[in-house]
Amino acid sequence: MINCNNISPKIIKKIYLDNYFFMHEKFLLHQSEFISTIYKHYFKDLETANIVLYFSKLLHQSILRKKDIDLGQDISFGNFWTNHSNYIQDNIKIINVSLNLSLPKETTRRKIKKLIKYKVLKKKKK
Repeated sequence: MINCNNISPKIIKKIYLDNYFFMHEKFLLHQSEFISTIYKHYFKDLETANIVLYFSKLLHQSILRKKDIDLGQDISFGNFWTNHSNYIQDNIKIINVSLNLSLPKETTRRKIKKLIKYKVLKKKKK
């Protein structure tokens, strides 16, 4: 058993480089499976799945940014749902989502409306 406290960055780099192709292959397979699952789950529509990923990215960024403000903030996987439930999304304009995802504004509006209808996204006020 290796004591993780005594592993130098040089050893970590060597292990990483020695196993890069194996890890890269596994990562690509996992990423492909993840994207396929999201596509199937969200109405077999790539644009809708992309919008869900966009909002998910904003959520994860917000949770990670809490650590910038408070180093004691628990951003562990075990605390994810607590952080998720305390997350308050800034107002996001449809045009901004549209521009960030390179989608037409009307398509973005329609897809977001559908996600709200199926309670994937939640609308507050306007």
